[in-house]
Amino acid sequence: MRTHYVYELVPSTDGVSLDHRHQGDPVDGALARLAESIARELIQGHPERLRICENQQCRYVFADTSRTGRRKWCDMSTCGNRAKVARHRARQKTTN
Repeated sequence: MRTHYVYELVPSTDGVSLDHRHQGDPVDGALARLAESIARELIQGHPERLRICENQQCRYVFADTSRTGRRKWCDMSTCGNRAKVARHRARQKTTN
């Protein structure tokens, strides 16, 4: 099943909003609209808190609900842990 999404920034009365057109399976389109609504609820008017996981193999989109707003990974126990282990191993190689 192939789908295609086109995202646009659309001017609105309070700034801009993200709009998308879905081309493909109508069920996938409905699910995409539902996911977008959930994401909007999660970030509650703070689009700067919507992030893409820094793990290049993951790239999930997540809402940063951390107190400081500096979260980098979708999940600390998987992507965050892998990044920290890789960084630690790289430091160990340079010191040996």
